[in-house]
Amino acid sequence: MQYTQQLAGRALIFASAMFAANFSVWTLYAVLGVEIRGQLDLSATEYGVLLAAPILSGALLRFPAGFLVEYFSAKKLILLQMLLLLPVLFLLPFIDSYGAHLLAGLWLGISGVSFVLGIRYISPWFERGRQGTAMGIFGAGNAGAAITLALAPAIQNWFGREWIGPVYGAGIILMMVLFEFFAPEETRYMRSRGKPDLRSHLKPLTQIRVWRYGLYYYFVFGSFLALLLWLPNYYLSVYQVSTPVAMALTLLFVALSSSLRALGGGLPIATVRAPSIGVFFGPAWSVFSSSVTRPPA
Repeated sequence: MQYTQQLAGRALIFASAMFAANFSVWTLYAVLGVEIRGQLDLSATEYGVLLAAPILSGALLRFPAGFLVEYFSAKKLILLQMLLLLPVLFLLPFIDSYGAHLLAGLWLGISGVSFVLGIRYISPWFERGRQGTAMGIFGAGNAGAAITLALAPAIQNWFGREWIGPVYGAGIILMMVLFEFFAPEETRYMRSRGKPDLRSHLKPLTQIRVWRYGLYYYFVFGSFLALLLWLPNYYLSVYQVSTPVAMALTLLFVALSSSLRALGGGLPIATVRAPSIGVFFGPAWSVFSSSVTRPPA
């Protein structure tokens, strides 16, 4: 297969759709967690641990996934990653204990590695000057959380909570079929590039900027995930709004962040540093403000 702009565009479209589908699974507990907390009468700590389970496993699995994708086809690994999600999605209706929900959450975290695999799949299709825009568009796939905030409550209202997992499983199967047949394979040149050894993988850890930007990502994206997962229950418990209103308000938060992520990818490198510092402190101020704001009487 020879490189063309059309193939690059197709790779970006289907990789972004794949990431959105996986992100919707990764954040599924934002909706399910509210119901599970009420059903099992969880404390705030138990609820927080439940929400953290898929995020923790997804984060820890990213490093080995990044290592593997240097040696094997990114497209095949993406398909394998989605395949591994299917059993837990179809088993969700049969889970009824806190421990089992925690294990299921850790299993759902496999969807979190789709970001690493997708980045590695996309980057060779675009020259350096266009990679930022491509990565921004791909990163906007975190709007998949909006899919969950809108779709999961609808499934629950129409068919019952027990159907959420199987419907999502069917959606992942559909995404696998689309990605298999329409996302282009890597070109011969992409596959022929040298494979780095373990020392090459570890070398970036000696550079201070890797740790600095990792710290940025830890706080900024970590705050985004924490707020996304916690906001539905926060609106329900503090402001006593209805579940549809709580999900809609959280959806607005997700939509805004996703659109800004796409915009940020297109910014020139020289303009990124100052906004990055502002964004670094923004989530901290938002969390502080929400913690001291009193609900209306």
